[in-house]
Amino acid sequence: MGSCYLKGTSLEMVEVQMRQVPGFSPRRFGIVREKRGRPGGMEREGGGEEQPVSYGELLEGFLKEVPPSKLSGRIQGLQKKEVMKFKFRDGEHKKRFREWQRESGHPLLYKDNGFGAAIYLLSADVFLWEQTKAWIGESSISYEKIGIHGVDLEGYALFCAAKEVCGGSARLSLSELGDRELISDSLFKVLLNSILISRHGLLTVLKSKNPKREAGR
Repeated sequence: MGSCYLKGTSLEMVEVQMRQVPGFSPRRFGIVREKRGRPGGMEREGGGEEQPVSYGELLEGFLKEVPPSKLSGRIQGLQKKEVMKFKFRDGEHKKRFREWQRESGHPLLYKDNGFGAAIYLLSADVFLWEQTKAWIGESSISYEKIGIHGVDLEGYALFCAAKEVCGGSARLSLSELGDRELISDSLFKVLLNSILISRHGLLTVLKSKNPKREAGR
């Protein structure tokens, strides 16, 4: 499985658990990396521009393909507690992402779903982002050159997920995403957004419609 980045720290055993094989039967393809177009029925209106898809529709499309598991149960539990919508991790995450988007004009950001999802993930952690920026090339991200020694557990999860959505070696399984002891709710929402981006593309998710607030709320 390769070396442990967190070897010798209090988080070493957590990392070992994160690398274990998931506890459900393997499927023909990877749910996280499987790319999708727009959800069924969301066609161009009158032959014009595509209308924004709702975040809920993107999420429901993903849920239909996830096997019954901790992951699907966790998503459904969050749907009952709150209105699910696209968000950055925090204001600083949004600022880092928007600044790089504006300054780099990287051609793959909107053309390659996995690349767009990876940039969204890597920019969510300030330490990880500082280690990453120099290794973003014209056609790929050189993960093997990114120094992540000293990253915290959430930063490590973001790094592993970025490799996954880019088609690299998987380090986070669907079962692990559903485990609240490994992944906090706030981090889980970021990872879930990245999955939707890897399936539908950055523009589709960024422009997804958020539900309107109910009257009186």
